[in-house]
Formats: sequence, C-alpha cells, structure tokens
Amino acid sequence: MRTSIFLVLAAGALLPARAQSVYGIQGPIGRVWEMTGPSVSMCNYPDGPIGSSLLYAVAGACPAPTPVAFVPGAGVAALMGDVAVDRENDLVYVTDGAAVAAYDAVTGALQVNFTVGFLGLNPPLTGLGWDGSNGWLWVSDAFGYAALQPNGTCMPVAQLAFQAAPAGVGALSDIDVDPQTGEVWVCDAGGQVAHFVAGAAVPNNVIGVAGALPCGFMGMPLLGLCIDTSSPAGTFIVTDGVTVARLAETGAFAFGVAVPRFALPQGCWPAPPGGPLSGLGFSARPVTYGAGMGPKLDALGHATLPSPNFAVTLQGAPAGLVAIAYDFGVACPALALGGAPLYLPLSPQWGFIGPFAIAGNLTLPAALPAPGVLPAGLTIHLQALMNAGGAWSTSNGLAFTTALP
Repeated sequence: MRTSIFLVLAAGALLPARAQSVYGIQGPIGRVWEMTGPSVSMCNYPDGPIGSSLLYAVAGACPAPTPVAFVPGAGVAALMGDVAVDRENDLVYVTDGAAVAAYDAVTGALQVNFTVGFLGLNPPLTGLGWDGSNGWLWVSDAFGYAALQPNGTCMPVAQLAFQAAPAGVGALSDIDVDPQTGEVWVCDAGGQVAHFVAGAAVPNNVIGVAGALPCGFMGMPLLGLCIDTSSPAGTFIVTDGVTVARLAETGAFAFGVAVPRFALPQGCWPAPPGGPLSGLGFSARPVTYGAGMGPKLDALGHATLPSPNFAVTLQGAPAGLVAIAYDFGVACPALALGGAPLYLPLSPQWGFIGPFAIAGNLTLPAALPAPGVLPAGLTIHLQALMNAGGAWSTSNGLAFTTALP
C-alpha cells in the first residue's frame, strides 16, 4: 500500500489542484471551527463550509490555567486570542490571551496547558503559529513575539525570548512561519501583513491589505493570519474577524488573490456564525466531497511531508470487495458505476489500489515521505469502489494535498 501510494503521488506531480482547510477561533463562544470551501461548483464540492468544530474550554492537568471563552475588549485587548495547528501530531493549540493549551484535533481531549510569561510576553497574547520545521510554537503579544518548543509537559522549552516587532509594523494580532523561507509572518491592527527574519529590526515586506479586495472587503484591525504551506511561498490567509481571504504576495507592498484550490475555491468567504474570528491556523487535513452511497471514506492525520502515521479509512462498507480508486481531478457531474455515483473523472492517470476483502471498516496505512521524495502541493482524489455480490456501491470522495509541516 505505501509503495503504491508513493507511485500514485509521483505520477501526478505536475498537477496543480490543492486540498486544505483553515481553523478559526471564536472567543465569546469558546469554539474553534475548521473551514473548507465554501463551494462554487454546481456539484457543491467540497463539503463545507464547516468541516469540524471544537469546544475547548475544559479543565487541564497542569498547574497553569487553561483557555476559556473570552470577549475581546478595547485597544490591544481587541487583538487577543488565536489558534494554531501542529499538523504532524494533529494537535490544535488555543490561547484565550492568557493561557495556551493543546487539544487532540480528533477527540477534542486536552493534552497539555501552560502560560508563556517565561518568554517575556505579556497578556493579552494575540497570536500563535506552528513551525513544523523544528516543532516550535511561535507566540505574540501586541508588541513582540517569541518561540517555545512543546515537550508534552507543563513546562515547554524556551527557544527564542521576546523580540520587539520590527519598525513599521503596528500592534501584532497574529503570527505564523512560512516553512519555505523560514520567515516570520505577522498581521497587525493597522491592516498590514509583514514578513521578516526572526530578530530583524525591519521587515522584508509590508503589505497593506485592509480595504477593498478583488474578492471582498477587509476591515481593521486584522485579527488572524496563517500561511498555506501547501501552496507557493507567500500564500497567506487573513481575517478581520468577519471576512476570511486567501491572498498571495505579488511584490513589494503588493498582493493579489491566490490561485483557487479544490478545498478553498473562493478567494474570500464569510466567518462562521457566532461572532468575529480572533485568529487563524492552517490545516493539511483532507477534505470530503459528494455523498456516495453511505460508506464513509476519510483519513487519519494531515498530508504533511513527512507524515508517518497518515492513513486512509473506510467505515460502513458492505461485506465484499473494495478498491481505493485514485485520480487527479473530479467529475462534475458525477459519472456512474453500475448505478453508483463516481466522483473521479477517469483521466489517463487514474487507477486503483486493491481489491481488499472487507466487512464494515478498513484502515490502510499510507505514510508520506520527506519533501525530497514528493513535492508539496500535490493533490490526489480518492474514492472507495465496493462490490458485494455483484452490486456496485461507492463512498464519498476524499481529496488531500501534500504540505510542508
């Protein structure tokens, strides 16, 4: 199975589609949302705009407090709170401006909680960003930033003490790192997005994004930012709490709408109901689309490079044979397989893995290798094809995109 998956991915290395999702936090209701889409196609691909949600206000085991529901105030308190995603370990980090905690993205169980005063940061904390290149969590307050390395205990390891925000950058409202360049990215209360080398006195670029966008409008202050690690360097997602926009740096002080992707086909989309978003985090989770005939195709983990624990799962299949078909695009409208909907276009590069005997559920390990073996930004579409006593049935579709951690 693992060898087959690698060959499949390598065969589609020049194809451009993407699949990913974006996490956002709403402090007043203590909830984290996972957003995909919204769809713009006649077939309503992908599923969304909500992929999952997490109520995070639970008691922790560490002496430090855990994040609770919060209502942003005035001044720098308007910038408080954020979310970040450890894509390798499928953890969601949350801050309410005072405490930080990590939650299992699947079960919602709290894993660890701590405060970050030892880094020289002061509440309210305004940003979190995950750096999978070295396993660091970046944290910001309104005036600067720092980094720590979670170690599964109540006492994470300090990696970078407080650094003041570079000249020309306003009150920091979120932070992230682009793994392709290693640069720190921030957004601020003045409607700007900037990036720079950690510790730099001046940024390498400052981009004013507040105002009219090609796909909508972005107000001030900016409240959340994350880097799309499955797309070219300089692809960022930003929000003013009401609108989320996926944009791309195009030069000095300049930006445009990023190339649409399968999972995020719109350049701009509204925040979920329940109040303004206070921060964003990027996810490389696969996305589902199409209803199929009941059996559910999904995956465990994120499609990061590497991802040793990534696996494809199928639940609720009838007793018989199943094959996992793959392709590098979607059929809209769906094709038919013996009366069952087929969401793959059967391009010259399509194929299948299996068949396997099944009676209910199946888990297929599909570990992904390091970036040198596969490129980031490669998308594959999957669907389970099942045959029970000569009758065909199909699952929903599943799309995932390789991303840097």
